[in-house]
Amino acid sequence: SFAFSSSRGSKMTTTTWTSNLSRRPTTTTTTSLYDSMDEDSASAASRLPLTEADLSRLASMRSRQEKIPIMILDAMLPGQRLEFGSSDPKFQKLIEHVLENGQEVGMIGLNPHTGRPLNMGVTLPIREENLRSDEQGNLVISVQGSRRFEVQGEPWLDTSSSFYMADIEIVDDRFEPMPSDLSKKVRDGMVQIPTMVE
Repeated sequence: SFAFSSSRGSKMTTTTWTSNLSRRPTTTTTTSLYDSMDEDSASAASRLPLTEADLSRLASMRSRQEKIPIMILDAMLPGQRLEFGSSDPKFQKLIEHVLENGQEVGMIGLNPHTGRPLNMGVTLPIREENLRSDEQGNLVISVQGSRRFEVQGEPWLDTSSSFYMADIEIVDDRFEPMPSDLSKKVRDGMVQIPTMVE
């Protein structure tokens, strides 16, 4: 969560934005910490006000936050297709949850060096027409990677202890500031990479 404050006279208003997907900020008004100071001192000690660009970016960050179930299976890219299945009742619980709530499921892979789950993944839209049962009785699903996301915080088990839920941030259009020299290297690389692939 993050907060910004504004003060007027002896009162300070603090607005806190949280990542619990409530979509609403919590605003509290408290007595200013600068009551014992004169007006000039209090003004000098106040936080700098946020610009319209700052507020717009904060709003954009909130709009990209979601809570979805996740699977740890394989690293995928947007547009990549994958088919997999399982007879595990927990997997079936996951699919039922997604279909009932009209959600996507997040797919993340494992770091090959540490064996720990990656914090980046892609969302997978789940639809009934993409489900089938094979001869062994497995529930098989065909999916295509959609939106890139970053896991925020630690995942937790759902109420049935069948699968994990996680707070995520969609990062498809997230602005990533970088030095101009690094930005130039990235642009050059995007031009050169296609010529290196047969």
